[in-house]
Amino acid sequence: MSNFVFFQIEGDVEAFLSHFFRAVRAIDTRLEWGWNRAVIGHEDDTPLCMGFGFTTWTATELQDLAQRKGVNLVYIEENVDSANIDFSEA
Repeated sequence: MSNFVFFQIEGDVEAFLSHFFRAVRAIDTRLEWGWNRAVIGHEDDTPLCMGFGFTTWTATELQDLAQRKGVNLVYIEENVDSANIDFSEA
């Protein structure tokens, strides 16, 4: 049984986030565009892409790769129960 990590990343280029997903062998991933423009007073901001996924990489490994790839690592939750993961795309 692997220890899974849930992570959240953001950026302004979808390809960078998709590449990050592939690099960390992420599963149960999704991308959402323009979430930041829904905040009152930020309707004219450049839309950002938010990505979510699970991996077996450690928090330190994720942080190091995010820094090298120019992706903003927003959130990490370690030791996630695998019952919460959709393995159908793995």
